[in-house]
Amino acid sequence: MKDFLINYNKADHYWALWIGRHLEDGGYHIKLKEWDTRPGTNFMQEIERLGREYAHIVALISPDYLLALNARSEWPSAFAKDAEGAKSKIIPVRIRNCELKGVLGGLTLIDLINMTEDAARNALFAKIASRHEKPEAPPSESERQVSELTKFPGSVPHIWNIKYGRNPDFTGRETLLNQLRDELSMGDVVVLNGPDGMGKSQVALKYAYDNENNYDIVWWIRADDLAFLESDFAALAEELNFPDRELKTRGEIVDFTRQWLEYKPGWLLIFDNALSVEDLKRYIPTGSTGHVLVTSKNPGWGKGTRVVTVSAFYREEAIKFLQKRTGKMVAEEAASLADELTFMPQALELAGAHISQTGVTFSKYLKMYRNVKNDIMNRDKASIKYPIAISATLEILSQLVQEVSTAGIEIMNLCAYLSPDDIPMNILKEGHEHMPKTLAKIMTNAKAFEYTIGILRRYSLIDVGSDNITINRLVQSIMRDKHSSKERLVWAEAAFRIMNDAFPDNCEEKKSRAECSRLLPHALTAARYAEVLKIDPPATLQLYSRLGLIFKNWGAFLQAKNIMLKVLKLSETVHGPDYPGMGNNIKTMGEIYHAQGELENARGQYKKAIDIYEKNGDMNRPEVAVIFNNLGSIMLDLGDEKAARTYYEKALSVLEKKGGKETSVKGAVLSNLGCIVWDAGEAEAARDYFERALGVYDKTLDGKDPEVSTAVNNLGAVLQDLGDLKGAKKQFERALSIDGSVYGNSHPEVATDLNNIAGVLWALEDYNGARNHYERALKIFEEIYGKDHPDTATVKENIEALASHQK
Repeated sequence: MKDFLINYNKADHYWALWIGRHLEDGGYHIKLKEWDTRPGTNFMQEIERLGREYAHIVALISPDYLLALNARSEWPSAFAKDAEGAKSKIIPVRIRNCELKGVLGGLTLIDLINMTEDAARNALFAKIASRHEKPEAPPSESERQVSELTKFPGSVPHIWNIKYGRNPDFTGRETLLNQLRDELSMGDVVVLNGPDGMGKSQVALKYAYDNENNYDIVWWIRADDLAFLESDFAALAEELNFPDRELKTRGEIVDFTRQWLEYKPGWLLIFDNALSVEDLKRYIPTGSTGHVLVTSKNPGWGKGTRVVTVSAFYREEAIKFLQKRTGKMVAEEAASLADELTFMPQALELAGAHISQTGVTFSKYLKMYRNVKNDIMNRDKASIKYPIAISATLEILSQLVQEVSTAGIEIMNLCAYLSPDDIPMNILKEGHEHMPKTLAKIMTNAKAFEYTIGILRRYSLIDVGSDNITINRLVQSIMRDKHSSKERLVWAEAAFRIMNDAFPDNCEEKKSRAECSRLLPHALTAARYAEVLKIDPPATLQLYSRLGLIFKNWGAFLQAKNIMLKVLKLSETVHGPDYPGMGNNIKTMGEIYHAQGELENARGQYKKAIDIYEKNGDMNRPEVAVIFNNLGSIMLDLGDEKAARTYYEKALSVLEKKGGKETSVKGAVLSNLGCIVWDAGEAEAARDYFERALGVYDKTLDGKDPEVSTAVNNLGAVLQDLGDLKGAKKQFERALSIDGSVYGNSHPEVATDLNNIAGVLWALEDYNGARNHYERALKIFEEIYGKDHPDTATVKENIEALASHQK
């Protein structure tokens, strides 16, 4: 007789593998058996048959396992017959949260809920050892059921940002999930496509949890707005702990992260609610090192993507969902309600929440639903904007919550004017002064707030994290559309005032950066409603200006341009065309065009800004020097080095006229002049400019600033050009010291410094030293970029050239 048969539901496949592996490692013989739920299978007979072949049956208890059992009337007899005792045939192991009632409620479980891997393994063996002795001969390799090491299912991948918990009520979709796995295995982008209310995000979430053991990285990205898309994708770099993550622009971080993923296997990127394939092009890694899953209601996805259509539940799935969600097993009544709701997942969820909380029967709820549905259709026969099943179930639920908690509906009204995901609860509490008095009172009472949030959560109107809430997008839209003009103003203004107060003033400071990233979607959403509804235009202008500057500084130039166009329009309306502050806004727009390579547009904006500064007598401002410096860079890109040099000299003149304390801007201008005269063959003049630039940086910047490293490298390169190899070596070594201190010793900048030093050592005929530095640079590039990256290839070529030279 074999030792253990592990009996489980297919949703718990990874738990079965994990338990099976550890039992086999412990010397036991095991068999994995997924429970057969096909009609006609008799649980009692199956248990008796298996009991003759195996000493014990390990039953993995989970919500899905219980749902399968509930479909069979004979199962209680099997557990009752196998009463608890030292030699019990059935060993129940609870692996996921679920309430055990009836016969199961009286059994002693091996409970692995919320345990670490070590604790779960110890708990498993402590109980197993008391029930069954270890066999004398452990299973051979050919007898083992689990050949590969499996991750602990109670943990998540090393890098994981999904803030939504596993949905315990998820039901069905087996064909869809199998199709999704097959399509992802093909390596292309897979799109879960379908209209609102079909549960696309829930399917993606289910896939992520069920397959977490297959990935080292699982990253969820809000893709319904370009601003959120870039913010979430760039946040992955923070988790990956790239050494330069705080020193790159947002755009550079995005590009670096995408390229890094192209060389590293084992990741899953989920782009939720994407609008179009064009929006994602910059973010999707090429190759097949990982998987890309997209959810979208847009049907227009082209080549290079595999589309999996998400439609309503099958009838049987809808019935099972209602039974599982409510705990009511009356199949005929559940079927009638499922039919009426057209099997739409979102409507079924809202109905299920109402029934499970109130205890009403399916038939009573169905009667309420039909009455509300008729009312809605009579009110709005001409145009029903949303699926009637969702509109009606939401209205029923809203009426119920209104009776229980007016504050709950008011929180929903407020959140309708913020981004739907990750709304920080502390920000809502701190903004109570901008809310109606009834809601403000709740916000300042911790117990009352917790109670109100609990109501909304129980009725499935929001999801709640440790410090945040999330509201369904479709629910948001319906809530907004129900508002009168007056209500819209009240709640949109409250949301705007809260975010205007909460948003940090300086997002370039390290301590503010994470908070800015989190609040940015909400601030932007609130500002958009404030703009449309004309709520305090000067304050709206102020918030938009901050957001535009943040996007520009982070390298999110498309978003920055869209916002700055709003800023320019609002600024002219509020202050007039010659307002002094307009010069700064136009300068920012010029910098955005410049960064995007639209040189003529950038030059036009810069000249407009100069005209405004000149009209207002502000030509000695540092901003003017920055503009002249930028114009120099544009002319250089256009091939007019003479004009570029003139602009750089104008910038330097402004800075030197101003007097007083020197700024790092002057160092940048001197460096640019050094580069342009060096290109003109004036190496001595270039050395003077670079030395002056370094002198300015030494006064104005921390000695470990990357700008100092750049200036040192420039000086080292020109010294090498002038034949001062020892001087060049000294500068390159200083750059290595700075970059090693700033980035760590395994960073691409450090590898570049090592490569530069190696070149000088080669020229000094220190071939061993040169080879040593090249090899150190190669090791770093291979670890960061992989063996096929161009930077890696360049260093390899240098090593080969050095070896050839020595022959």
